[in-house]
Amino acid sequence: MSFLVLGKTAEYKQYLTDLLDYLLSFFRRTQPLFDLNGTLHQFEEDFKKAWADSSFVPVGQTDAEREKGMYSLHRVACSVSCRD
Repeated sequence: MSFLVLGKTAEYKQYLTDLLDYLLSFFRRTQPLFDLNGTLHQFEEDFKKAWADSSFVPVGQTDAEREKGMYSLHRVACSVSCRD
């Protein structure tokens, strides 16, 4: 990764945190009868279970890579650094 990408990681993390807060607030205001907390809790439980039994598939991983137990680090690194 380039220095420019590494230098922005704290700012980017803060941006993502603020975006999540805004989207959750927006959803709660526009859909007050929807059980968002229950849905988020269920999603988190499903994710933890998938992570624990290794059935979680990272974004960009092909079925063939998953079957072989491969994780394409090159693809992840390129997806981050090639956006500049």
